Amino acid sequence: MERILIIHTSLSEAFVMLADKEKIIAVKENNQPKEHASFLHATINDLLKKLDLKPSDISAVGVTTGPGSYTGIRVGLSAAKGICFALNLPLIGCNTLELLAHEALHNCNSEKAVISLIHARQKEYFVAVYNYQLTVIQPPSHLIISEDTFREIKGQKWVVTLNDDEIKSLLYGPQFQYVNLNKLDAEKAYLLFQKRWLNNEYSDVENAAPVYLKEAYTTHPLN
Repeated sequence: MERILIIHTSLSEAFVMLADKEKIIAVKENNQPKEHASFLHATINDLLKKLDLKPSDISAVGVTTGPGSYTGIRVGLSAAKGICFALNLPLIGCNTLELLAHEALHNCNSEKAVISLIHARQKEYFVAVYNYQLTVIQPPSHLIISEDTFREIKGQKWVVTLNDDEIKSLLYGPQFQYVNLNKLDAEKAYLLFQKRWLNNEYSDVENAAPVYLKEAYTTHPLN
């Protein structure tokens, strides 16, 4: 039986999943952002042990490539690439914004465009826009959002956010309908990884890169 290991550590929550081409076999989540690194490798080992599997029983690896948490993205992608190199496995990378849009479309069953947002800081957002078939209208980027940002996209639009009500004061009007997600849902994410796996839509393991979209922002303590 072919199995895929799916790693998500790019947001404040994380999960590790084992699945086959028809269903999820096991999944474990972590809601402590600062513990993603220690959670990841221990959980992979734990899931394999509980299912009486070896690393060689994995057929492919999926990973969220960002944007999101800088540390989380590095942790997840480094682990995924390391496993692929060690076991000569194919890699399936999925952009976090695309996964959020995919989940919203799955929930809403709508033919509207989807604006997928992850709050970076203040009025800055990681943004991508997709049509109802998940074709890219506006590729992932880093933007300062204002009421005029998406005027060129005609018609009604879904705005997909993660626990962010503040965006409603920046994008408002009858053309915007909101889907506020609590987190990236593991079951919905599996469906997109499953589709790419079945279609052999693999990433280049050697050249797979994290999707940061902006430089890291740091502050210095006052003296």
